[in-house]
Amino acid sequence: MAVDSFTLEQAEAELAEHRGLIDVLGEYHGLSNSTDVPVAPAAGCGLYSLNGAASIINASGLTGAIPVTWVDTGTQTVTAASATALSATYTIPANDASVGTIYRLSAWGNGTWGSTAQNLAFGIGFPGTSIFGSNSAIGSGFSNVSLAFRWNCTLWVICLATGGSGSWHGSCRLEISQNPNAVVPGTAANNTAGAACGPSSNVTQDTTVSNALCMLGWWGSATGAPTITCHGTFVERLGA
Repeated sequence: MAVDSFTLEQAEAELAEHRGLIDVLGEYHGLSNSTDVPVAPAAGCGLYSLNGAASIINASGLTGAIPVTWVDTGTQTVTAASATALSATYTIPANDASVGTIYRLSAWGNGTWGSTAQNLAFGIGFPGTSIFGSNSAIGSGFSNVSLAFRWNCTLWVICLATGGSGSWHGSCRLEISQNPNAVVPGTAANNTAGAACGPSSNVTQDTTVSNALCMLGWWGSATGAPTITCHGTFVERLGA
């Protein structure tokens, strides 16, 4: 009696059906989408898709979206006196955001206060180099002239409503410390400071088109050759 044989592709499909999302040769098998959270598994955890967002549920029933991370290790230097992308710029695809989706950007680097002291302005660039809401600045008296400093920044935008008149909010915080000396807050030779900025009300921005996100930085003037450099950036997509 003839015995039916499996092709390699059929064998892969059979294994994939039993093993779940990814077969032994790494081929992608999509999650079935749902608008409902599944029942908590008796043990361990499970993966599912909720309104198009890859999500996880554990045995207690705790659920949440799985973060997606983008990383850039390039450097960007800003010496300009107008709003300029200091971090790497990331493109949020059209229709990627849902209500509750958060895009959180982290960046870090160093710089040198100019030989003529200038304000250092910063803020959220969304979309592109458009200032999202409002910006803030570290005052020119923060540091003695020509001192080196280090900085890090965390900013985020959250989608409140989708569509052509999509609604967003967010915030940005910069931490900056002079580098050569022991930190003594409030003294120009040893200073460290933190400042926050962002919109005071919701901002309208279309979610059906792609939107660029970055950290902005710029100086009050280029006089004195102040400089700030970003050495790395990453963005996390969180939430829905």
